Amino acid sequence: KQIKITGDEFDSVAFKDTKDSNGISQSWSKTAGEGVDKGFDIYVNSGDESLKVKVEQPISDGITN
Repeated sequence: KQIKITGDEFDSVAFKDTKDSNGISQSWSKTAGEGVDKGFDIYVNSGDESLKVKVEQPISDGITN
C-alpha cells in the first residue's frame, strides 16, 4: 500500500496526528527516501505501518498535532 505525491515548491501537504476511537494516538513519522525513493520523504502512520505516503522533496510538507 503506497501513495506517491509529486509536485514542486509551490505545493504543500500536511499530515495530522490523530487518536482512534479508543483514544490511542496514531502519529505520523517521516524518513528520507533512499534508492528508488531518493528525492522523496516517506511518511508512515503508527495506526497502519503498511501504508506509505511518498512526498516529492520540493513539496512543503510537515506533521501537525
